Amino acid sequence: MDATPTQAQLAAARLNPEALQHNTSQLYYVRSILLSVAGSAAGVLGLRTWAGLLVYLSALVLTNILLVLLLANPSRPQAHLHSFALKTNAPTGRAGGSSAGTLALAWVGWLFEGAQEFGFSFVLWWTLWSALVHVYD
Repeated sequence: MDATPTQAQLAAARLNPEALQHNTSQLYYVRSILLSVAGSAAGVLGLRTWAGLLVYLSALVLTNILLVLLLANPSRPQAHLHSFALKTNAPTGRAGGSSAGTLALAWVGWLFEGAQEFGFSFVLWWTLWSALVHVYD
């Protein structure tokens, strides 16, 4: 019996589940704090309707871009976008994470990751600070 490990076994051995869970929770915390601060800023500035939504989307995209640029290796985006890039090709049934279209779709998915999760906290801080600062407007 051959005792040499396969590529899949080597890749699985490199991942530490505890470290992965810790890193994911830290990313969640950073996004939550930055988008809450953006909601507070939108409330203090008195932004309403579409302007507030634009601040939210801008803050979300900027936060995700900064996370990729500061924490990830930009020369290997496929390693960080695997959850978005692993789609199957219909004719072949193989994983198709290498095509340019799939990678572009993965980047768009990564840029707007967390839009639903952090929207509530953004709106909460936005309305709180808007009500506190602009109470007599």
